[in-house]
Amino acid sequence: MKICAVIAEFNPFHNGHKRLIDEIRKKGFTHIVAIMSGNFVQRGEPSIISKSAKVHSALLNGIDLVVEIPVVWALSSAEKYASAGIQIAKSLGCIDAAAFGSECGDIDALKKISSVLKSEEFELLLKKNLDLGISFPKAREMAVLDLISDKNTANCLHFSNNILGVEYIKAAENLNFKADIFTIKRNKTLNYRSASEIRKMIMDNSNEFKKYVPPSSFEIVSRETINETAPCVLDNAEQSMIYKLRISSKEDILNLPDVNEGLENRILNASRNCNSLSELLFSIKTKRYTMSRIKRILMCNFLGIDRSIQNNFVPYIRLLGTNSKGLEIMKLVKKFASLPIVSKYSHVTKLSKIAQKVFECECLSSDLYSLFSKKINTCGKEQSFKIITNFEDKNFT
Repeated sequence: MKICAVIAEFNPFHNGHKRLIDEIRKKGFTHIVAIMSGNFVQRGEPSIISKSAKVHSALLNGIDLVVEIPVVWALSSAEKYASAGIQIAKSLGCIDAAAFGSECGDIDALKKISSVLKSEEFELLLKKNLDLGISFPKAREMAVLDLISDKNTANCLHFSNNILGVEYIKAAENLNFKADIFTIKRNKTLNYRSASEIRKMIMDNSNEFKKYVPPSSFEIVSRETINETAPCVLDNAEQSMIYKLRISSKEDILNLPDVNEGLENRILNASRNCNSLSELLFSIKTKRYTMSRIKRILMCNFLGIDRSIQNNFVPYIRLLGTNSKGLEIMKLVKKFASLPIVSKYSHVTKLSKIAQKVFECECLSSDLYSLFSKKINTCGKEQSFKIITNFEDKNFT
């Protein structure tokens, strides 16, 4: 048995994800674990389809076991998101390698950048650039370029998957994760589109996205759309999010992850003077604060996630779905895992207070998730969640 982990969002599962899995298989890996964000994603938005739908898609397209990145860290910076994913991979105790897709496909270049980002010189240069009013992405790239004098390598930071890849590498080094880490270059041919492009097609009610996702993924998204549980988008809950901001105190905002340097005042002022969520976001955004960062902050406020809980390590392994090969992985996980395994709600009640708090955040986020769709569901879905199984191809009922 040779096991590879991928950290992913599958938002939604598309041809690029399928290609990544196929390439991993070609390298001799017999089993693949997906460490996946659930109903909310790293860019600070609801997942366009539900966690359950994403698990089904993954199991039908080459993933053997799906475990969850808790919402507390799914809604965090690239650094904390990657660290949470690597923590979980390491805690499984049986992972031989971790793989990710990237725009550059050059693991050596990404390792070089990772090394630079960990240096004191980088921190000083970054602060200097930020103090000049330069946007964070540009300030970071300039600092890296000053230290390595290689424009092509520094340019890797233009692309989101490269950035996440660098953070995976950093996290693996910081956490002493010994498994091999490698990357697969993303494909740009006619049959591939980015997840953001596919989400736009879905939101536009266009079936054009059918060309860019596996058949089972198309069927699952279509089913969710017909049932009005998808697409889940920010604007559907804008009144609720603005309401939560308007009843929040300055102290509440200061306690949110990634809020500092007076940002709390911009957020509170905007919440009281803007009439829509889009207006509010653009009022808060500056060169220093990216749109994704602002969205994450507002979503954490909406879901009750503060920095005190996000600054902890991931406290458990949450199982979401498996096939027959996944059960083979689970035999090893039960033997070697360094964290408690959660497969049902009753398991959480026996864990630490921190673990229970993390799961409480998961339950609340699940209760609020349907507010972002056209159809509002009842609460309690997380407490009654059962592991999704797929032991027969094409069976996702």
